[in-house]
Amino acid sequence: TFGLSGQISLDACSCDERSYATEPPDPDTTFMCLPCPKGGVCLDQKCAFNPVDGAQRCEVLGTWRRSPEDGSFELLACPVGHLNRNSSGHDVQDCEPCPAGTYVFDS
Repeated sequence: TFGLSGQISLDACSCDERSYATEPPDPDTTFMCLPCPKGGVCLDQKCAFNPVDGAQRCEVLGTWRRSPEDGSFELLACPVGHLNRNSSGHDVQDCEPCPAGTYVFDS
């Protein structure tokens, strides 16, 4: 939060451009800065989920949502022709193209 320790409002703090702030469902719960998942990294290496003027920084593949439990981003589904890589942890969530000669119906 760049020297703003002790702040209680998300608006008073910010995360590094390669991370994003969680939005916990309980207003008494503190938010955290989490590293951007692999599939949420823009071409300029900044996190798509760290907004610029209230808007997502870049387009990302897949359907993402904020977790209702802790406010982190979760990859729910990938477009046709991509594998959903979200089973081994938050930081590696990504839509990977299917290997040549293969396909996936639902990912």
